[in-house]
Amino acid sequence: MSFRSLALVKEERIAVITLDHPQEGNALSDELAQELAEACALISQDNEVWAVVLEAAGRSFCTGGDAPYAVEAVAAIEQPVVAALQGDVLGMGLALACACDLRLASPGARLGVPQLLTHPGGLTQRLPRLVGRGRALEMLLMGGVVDSTQAQLYGLVNQVATVGNLTSLALEWGRRLVAKSPIAARLVKEAVAKGMDLTLDQGLRLEADLYFLLHTTGDRTEGISAFLSKRPPQFKGD
Repeated sequence: MSFRSLALVKEERIAVITLDHPQEGNALSDELAQELAEACALISQDNEVWAVVLEAAGRSFCTGGDAPYAVEAVAAIEQPVVAALQGDVLGMGLALACACDLRLASPGARLGVPQLLTHPGGLTQRLPRLVGRGRALEMLLMGGVVDSTQAQLYGLVNQVATVGNLTSLALEWGRRLVAKSPIAARLVKEAVAKGMDLTLDQGLRLEADLYFLLHTTGDRTEGISAFLSKRPPQFKGD
């Protein structure tokens, strides 16, 4: 499938989505949001994709927009998603970043909500889970914008890349992800996502159930065999 406002390529089991509407700051227009939702659906159905990198062309990752369904499409991807954030990551752009699983940022990135959104895009729920209630309310109500260093201190960003190294770092993280069992990675993602809304006892039961499912897979057998043989595992995703 060809796209007008984004690019989708696959390399080494990594799907790379590039928002490509830099003249508009990659704001989520109707066209870009619709294409992003379509790309996410394609990725979720592709068993050859074990990890996803979401990046953007131009100076900014995403400067806003009003398309919460695109954010939810990213959140619904079953594979782990790494966001590569540069420039402005504002409003709906921040919501998009929060819908990813791991976030890397360039040294000059700016993350925040400079004005109240017509639709929060999930930020009232996802942002507090990442940075805590007080900081989330400050960003949402007071128009807080933080740089990438402060975002890392908040727990909003996992790591700040060196200058010019954001894309290569995101791909490196993608390669580290695809070296693992894709089934295990998906189950870990499911356990964390669903467990956030459960009590500790309920979450532990969920974890145990998913761990039992993992015991039935060929990847688990391969992992044990590779460990005993002192060789790198060759996972197949089955």
